[in-house]
Amino acid sequence: MRRAAYALLVANIAVGTLPSIAQDVVPWKEVGNWTVNVDRTVQDGCYMYAIGVRGTISRIGFTSSRALYWMLGHDDWQSLEKGKEYSISVSFDGASPFTGRMRAVQLRNSVLLGIEIPRGFLDQFMRSQIMEVMFGDRRVARLNLRGSYAAGEELILCQTMIDGGRTPQAGPPARDPFSNIPSGTAPRDPFR
Repeated sequence: MRRAAYALLVANIAVGTLPSIAQDVVPWKEVGNWTVNVDRTVQDGCYMYAIGVRGTISRIGFTSSRALYWMLGHDDWQSLEKGKEYSISVSFDGASPFTGRMRAVQLRNSVLLGIEIPRGFLDQFMRSQIMEVMFGDRRVARLNLRGSYAAGEELILCQTMIDGGRTPQAGPPARDPFSNIPSGTAPRDPFR
C-alpha cells in the first residue's frame, strides 16, 4: 500500500514544486509501462514516469520554462536529506556516463532526487534499453527502459500540443541522417 501511495505522490510532482491536490495532474496517455501526464503546477508541463519492478520511480518532464528535468526515487531511500546534493553518474547501455549533482527534494513524506537535464540525456534515455545509476561506487538503480522511446515521443507531442503547436525548447528527437526513409513514414524506434 505504501508503494501505491508513493507512486501517486511522485505522479503529482515536479522538481521544486509541490502540488496541493491531485487535480493538479491531468492524464494524457499510457504508453506501455510509461504514463504521460500534464502537471498543472508547472504551467502545464508534460512528464512521463514509470515504476520499475523493484519500486524505483523515474520521471522526466518539462518545467514551467520548458527546460527538461529528471527525478529518481525509491521508498527505501530514507537517508536522503532535503536540500542536500548527491553526486550521481548515469550510464545508458554501458556507455560513458552522464555525471551530475542531484538535489534531494522533500515531497510530503518522501524525499526524491531531481536535476535539470540536457537534451542529450533525454535522447539517450529514449534510445537505450538499460539505465544504471551510481552513487560513488554503489549502483543505486538499474532500470529497464523498454518503451521509453515511444513514451518520450509522446512526452514531446504532449508538450507541443499543450503549448499550442510550438515545439518545446528540447525539440523533437534527432533524426537518423543515414536513413533513406522519408520523415514520418516509418517508426524511428529500432526496438519496436
